[in-house]
Amino acid sequence: MTLILVVISVLFTARQTRELAKQTRISNSVGIATVVLGFNQLTQGSYDLILRRPELRPYFFDNRPCRENDPNRAEVLLLAEVFGDVLEYELSAVDIMPEVPMFTQWHNWPRNMVRYSPVLRELIDRFPDYWPTLRILLMQIREEELAGTVTMPVKPAPGRYAHPLRAALTRPR
Repeated sequence: MTLILVVISVLFTARQTRELAKQTRISNSVGIATVVLGFNQLTQGSYDLILRRPELRPYFFDNRPCRENDPNRAEVLLLAEVFGDVLEYELSAVDIMPEVPMFTQWHNWPRNMVRYSPVLRELIDRFPDYWPTLRILLMQIREEELAGTVTMPVKPAPGRYAHPLRAALTRPR
């Protein structure tokens, strides 16, 4: 009789474990969807600003500088802060979920934004603590430009932090 109870208990535990694994997969999918939704909402909000003022687009995508006397400077700086927050969020999301295949290319957009937006680079330089991951990305871009190399896409580094930018934050120099 004891043997039968043990077998039933083991079978019940196995079923519970299988259901828990199923619930965990569902929960992980919901978490991923939440991150994607949050990112898409942030991105859409920042692009809505450019849709209202399309003349600001070149400051972020065409390497146009925004000089001190530029009449658009206040709006461009504000939009650069918004983009900085969105890009930092994106890179942080990739960092906390490096195993998610759809996130492996998400670093390309921040890389291109930083590479082709002098005003964004200016703000990252001025306020490096606001966007620490973007600061590291900017340092990598400058190193690549000096060396004449481009590493796109960036391959995740092994270790505690799989995202290459976050790994650079924790790596001793």
